[in-house]
Amino acid sequence: EKPGFLVTSNLCIKATPPAVKFVSAVGSGDSFVGGFLFKYLNTNSLEDAFTFGTAAGTLNAMRYGSGFVDSISIDSVRNNVLLDKIES
Repeated sequence: EKPGFLVTSNLCIKATPPAVKFVSAVGSGDSFVGGFLFKYLNTNSLEDAFTFGTAAGTLNAMRYGSGFVDSISIDSVRNNVLLDKIES
């Protein structure tokens, strides 16, 4: 439920994941990075990648173990990630 931030020289985005039943944080950072890179390499969009990575990390935190997330489940969580552009 705590937001993450993506900051570049000309962009600042805040992503707030949905409230979920927390199970374990093990592997959630790895899931975020994997989801982010997968989406960025396929879309070249930082916003899409940040949203997808946030959803992947959130989904992982809802399960025991790590790395047991799939793109269909990630998409269901991604629809509930709030993305806000922060003006500088």
